[in-house]
Amino acid sequence: MRTLLIAATVAIACPFSFADEASKVEISSPAPDFTATGIDGKAFKLSDKLKSGKKNVVLIFSRAHWCPFCMKQLAHLQQHADEFEALNAEVIVIFREEKDGTDGLTKIKNGTKTTFTLALDLDKKSSKAYSPKHRTFDNFVIDKDGNVAAVIDGTLRDRVTADKLLKALKKIEQKDSAK
Repeated sequence: MRTLLIAATVAIACPFSFADEASKVEISSPAPDFTATGIDGKAFKLSDKLKSGKKNVVLIFSRAHWCPFCMKQLAHLQQHADEFEALNAEVIVIFREEKDGTDGLTKIKNGTKTTFTLALDLDKKSSKAYSPKHRTFDNFVIDKDGNVAAVIDGTLRDRVTADKLLKALKKIEQKDSAK
């Protein structure tokens, strides 16, 4: 009983002591930069993808080729690839638990026939700002100026749909048209 009381006192006195130090991604703020390894084994930065100022980015975090929910979401999004392209968006899927490395990305690409950018961040440190709890199923829409336009919540089983992502991209397009 005394141990429980001490643990409860510590938790109340230091409610953030066990929290991850990563910052939360805020809408309208600059998208935190990170480095990932592409399917070709070469590193790239998110900022490199945004440098041209011409493309919006849809950023998705997934687990690995063995995750049925990840593969189902990727296959669903791929069915809407033309719509993402029409809205000037590059879809980037970052895998954080793909222990097969780039071979795993190749399995994913071949299995889903995806045209999207697939990449790795296995240590989960580079893209840490996007997942304060080390695992996120949220998806992020970043405008061509490099600012976070939308954060769309998802869960392990209930992944974000193409409709929600496309809706966020259409808002960006409307805002750009109004300028």
